[in-house]
Amino acid sequence: HTHTHTISLSLSLCHSLAWRELSHPFPSPLPPRIPSLTLSAPRTMLHQDPPLLALLLSLLFLPSSAPPAPIAPSPSLPSSRYRMADEHKMARLHMAAGELVESLASDPLDLGAYSRLEVVCKDHGEHNSRLRILATMQRLSPDIASYVRVNRAYALGDRVFWHAKACRFEERERDFVLWRGMWERGEWEEAMSEHGMTLPVLPFYSLVFPFTMQQVFTVSRAWSSRFANNIRSEPLPSPFGHPYLDDFAREGKLRVGFVSSDLYRIHPVGKSINALLRMLDPNRFEVFGFLVVSSQLDEASQLEEGTGGVLLVDLSVESSAEGAISINQEGVHILIDLNGHTSGVRMEIFAHRPAPISIHYMGFGATIGADFIDYFMSDPVIGTPELSQHYSEKLVYLPPSFYTTSYRYDTSKLPFVSRNTTYREERAAAGLPGGGVVLCNFNHLHKTSRRMWATWGRILKETPGSVLWTLNDSDETKGNIEAELRRSGVGGGRVRY
Repeated sequence: HTHTHTISLSLSLCHSLAWRELSHPFPSPLPPRIPSLTLSAPRTMLHQDPPLLALLLSLLFLPSSAPPAPIAPSPSLPSSRYRMADEHKMARLHMAAGELVESLASDPLDLGAYSRLEVVCKDHGEHNSRLRILATMQRLSPDIASYVRVNRAYALGDRVFWHAKACRFEERERDFVLWRGMWERGEWEEAMSEHGMTLPVLPFYSLVFPFTMQQVFTVSRAWSSRFANNIRSEPLPSPFGHPYLDDFAREGKLRVGFVSSDLYRIHPVGKSINALLRMLDPNRFEVFGFLVVSSQLDEASQLEEGTGGVLLVDLSVESSAEGAISINQEGVHILIDLNGHTSGVRMEIFAHRPAPISIHYMGFGATIGADFIDYFMSDPVIGTPELSQHYSEKLVYLPPSFYTTSYRYDTSKLPFVSRNTTYREERAAAGLPGGGVVLCNFNHLHKTSRRMWATWGRILKETPGSVLWTLNDSDETKGNIEAELRRSGVGGGRVRY
């Protein structure tokens, strides 16, 4: 077909055939049928750059980031086999990308359309497609090399994380070495400066993968600087004052505020911190919970022991400046961040300096890297003196551990627990054996490593009759975990999910 000036793609027919092959019906309503498109391009360009057509086709029909689906017999075509695509993902991609691909069909040199299509692929986790699109953009216009370099770094980092979630350790290590190598060779700095972009490593990624502590510090510092710059677009009416410090000198009662998106969610931080909040002496402390996710108000009302007198303040609909003003008006002496560089963070609130003292506690395992955070709650194990050089904050040591945990639960609200059943029945309800030791690892799988699974393998071998209870995201992930344990001589029957 490349010998003609026009290539016609009967997408509606291909779309119909693709859905006919699905083994179960698509959830209602069906996605709109993609119209027939005509891809018109200069004859010479298609001869010189044949991967361009393959790229457009792969974006339309192949969920490229997903691992190959298992081969199964076709229900409609006897003696034939096929790989079934994820129909939900295909529908979302088709609806989001259809208009852009149609635009590229009429103008395959439209860099703006490629850029928007790369964002669509990012939003849908199509990391391989993102990298192919960026490579195509660079071939079409070498002048945008710096833009492509930075976005390629972001895409590669996301693909490292995607491999980690599925416990694909060889692929993760391969991409990580390539990703970190770009940084260490200085390939990012000029491009980042040119486009005003933040370091293309999320702070959370810097903790999950084997970066050095100095690199972790650099990442956190870069992102905190971005938060500090963001508040320039939303200045305060006037600088904050703290006249209420006189109240503390007179009454001796501290007003302590906790800012978090996890305070009253089903989240390790929320579960751990609530017992502490209820145990604070109300004669010495007035405690505020500043909620940046509105749903936490409903979840807090369901706590079996209430909030222990914590005054809840909803900041979810307020801007960062408005939230900072609300905190300052409450006369808070010490403001504690429980998020760090994690999902839901509202670090711009802290950048406005609404309280005399700002502290980070529990949510993030390394420095925040911000001039507006004064102290970091730590302990002698995770914050050893030799590591203090990698913190912008002053370290406050809590003996023996920085971590608090809740020890009081209403057992009637715990899963698999009933006063009228035996522990063997409770185990059976959870899919666990009736006897033997149950070992648990409930970390997200992207935090695991080949070395960690080898350690679990040794523990299981030395603990006869035990099983490991862990998380699982997919059949592929389950297979990868069990393959790692087999390397240590442990069969898959020793794992429960």
